[in-house]
Amino acid sequence: MHDILPPDEILFPYFLREAGYDTALFGKLHVAGHMWEMQYRHRFDGFNTYEWAPDPNGYQGCDTAYFRWLAIHHPDILKRWKRDGNKIGHVRAEAHFTTWAANRTIGYLHRMQGAHQPFFCCMSVFDPHSPYTNYPEEYRDRLDIEALPEIHAPDESFDHRPIAHRREANKKNLPDLLESRIGYHAAVALIDEQVGRVLKALDDTNFTDNTVV
Repeated sequence: MHDILPPDEILFPYFLREAGYDTALFGKLHVAGHMWEMQYRHRFDGFNTYEWAPDPNGYQGCDTAYFRWLAIHHPDILKRWKRDGNKIGHVRAEAHFTTWAANRTIGYLHRMQGAHQPFFCCMSVFDPHSPYTNYPEEYRDRLDIEALPEIHAPDESFDHRPIAHRREANKKNLPDLLESRIGYHAAVALIDEQVGRVLKALDDTNFTDNTVV
C-alpha cells in the first residue's frame, strides 16, 4: 500500500504471536508508504523474526535484510543494485531476491523443527514486477516464447486513465511489451522453483501434513 496504516492498527501476526505462535517475515511487508517504511517499523506487526526487504529497485540507499545478505555473499550484485537501481538487468539466480527469501524461509523451517511450537512464516517476494528485467538470464530459455499469446493494443482510449497509466502506455511498443511478458514469465519460473524448494523443506522437516501453505 502507498498510504500509512494507523499506528494503533494491529496486524494479524500479532494475534498469532499472542496465541503462542512463533512468527517470521522474510521479504516485503508494505504496510506504509515507501519513505516511512524505510525508517520505521510498525509497532504492532507481530513478527518475532523481522527480515524486512522491500523492492530493491527503489531502496538502493536503505539498509534491508536482502542488501545485508548480499554484502556478505554477493557484494558485486549489491554494488550493481546501489549503482544501477531498476536498470540493473539480469541478476544471477543464487543472488536473486526471490532465492534469498526462499533460503531464509528454508533455514527458518529447519530451525523450527525442534522447537515444538506452532509458527507463522511469511515469505514475501517482490517479483513479478515492472520493469521485468532482473530475472536470471537462463530462465528465459525455460519459456516457450512462441506459445505466448499475441499482444493486442487495447481498443479503448487511455485518455480517461490515471496519468501514471497514460505515461507508461506512451513508452511501450510491441517489442517492449513482448520483452515485459518474457520477463514476467521468467520471474514466475524462478518463483515456481524457489517455492518448490520451500515445499521440499516442509517435507524434509515433517511439517507438510500439519502446515497450511
